[in-house]
Amino acid sequence: MAKNRFFYILFILVCAVFSAAYQSRASAVLLTAALAYPVIAFVLTLISLFTVSADFAEKRSVHEKNETFEIPVLIRNNFIFPYAPAELHCTIPDADTGLFMKKQLYVAVAPFKRMRIFVPCMHRYRGSYISSISKVSVFDPLKIIRLTRKLDSRMQFIFLPRKIPLEELGFVFGGDRGTLRENRPGADKEDFSHVREYAVGDILQLIHWKLTAKHDDMMVKQYDTTGDRRCVILCNFTQDGAAASSVMRRSDAVIETAVAVAMSASRAGVKSFADTGAASGLTCDIADAGCFNRFYDMMSVLPPNFETIEFTELIQKYSLFDAAATFLITPIVNEEIFAAAETAASRLAGTLVLIYVNCKGRSDFAERDPNSRFVFAEVCGEMEENLPAAAEQILADYMRLN
Repeated sequence: MAKNRFFYILFILVCAVFSAAYQSRASAVLLTAALAYPVIAFVLTLISLFTVSADFAEKRSVHEKNETFEIPVLIRNNFIFPYAPAELHCTIPDADTGLFMKKQLYVAVAPFKRMRIFVPCMHRYRGSYISSISKVSVFDPLKIIRLTRKLDSRMQFIFLPRKIPLEELGFVFGGDRGTLRENRPGADKEDFSHVREYAVGDILQLIHWKLTAKHDDMMVKQYDTTGDRRCVILCNFTQDGAAASSVMRRSDAVIETAVAVAMSASRAGVKSFADTGAASGLTCDIADAGCFNRFYDMMSVLPPNFETIEFTELIQKYSLFDAAATFLITPIVNEEIFAAAETAASRLAGTLVLIYVNCKGRSDFAERDPNSRFVFAEVCGEMEENLPAAAEQILADYMRLN
């Protein structure tokens, strides 16, 4: 705008010289028009400023992280003066960087018109965020006058962690170690208990087709069971002085791994109990599909920073828990954690699995201790295919121990 103002001032000076040199009626009219334009434009722009409105078309939106989507933004012009263009000051997830950034959106709106624009967005990390339109600026046609007004338009975004199926883990839940529970297609007819809605990960052979056709929703047969097969999922959210970006990556990796394990346990007909290690005792009992959905929702909006107890203390706390499988999910490994896992494995009746979610993208372990009593797997990197590869590694180590 400074450039436009400079040229307009130069134009007024040229008009003044021209008017003084020729002293004609035309030159005088031209000079008067040049001097009057800024005053008239200021008045019209000021009126326009209070007749323009901008808002998000939605107040809440839910997407999976790394998913590309569009935000609809509504702009209305209730005045005869056109915008050329209006400028919106926003904080939105940028489609290129995958992070929330302050951006300016420009849109030209005709007089007495309303329009909708769609802004492409994407975000790297799961969690709950607020996007906002904080200001709107309008200009005169020559862009020598700019006026700004504050706005307070907000929209909530919830970015969900990925649900990555791990078919191989079913063997770990159904092993001979620990007290077992079974919910399978071959269960006896007299063990049939009730029918419930289908949940992601349920075995297709359990679908009750007659009720599915009747209710127009997938319904699954639920069988009573003879044992008490359980799985414990312990998460390590210790920050260890990491940078903010590293904390977010670690948090997401731990959460997506925990969700994948819980989903696999649910598919195998196994109840799960998850503990985040929060000092406030943030836990979840995952007994059925509804409980899994609540667990998934809780993990989706879990803040990356909260007070936790030491992971070794959390391992010790559950070292005598009666479970078919205990999963330790951590973005950090050290001698203390390995020692705690080894001690817990010697006490537990079931299998103990230590999953190291390594966000660095390169392996820290060329070889594993063949004499270890627990299963160890390293998820090397954040690509979606890395977790199933780790599940195959878990199964191989599990077969070695059994």
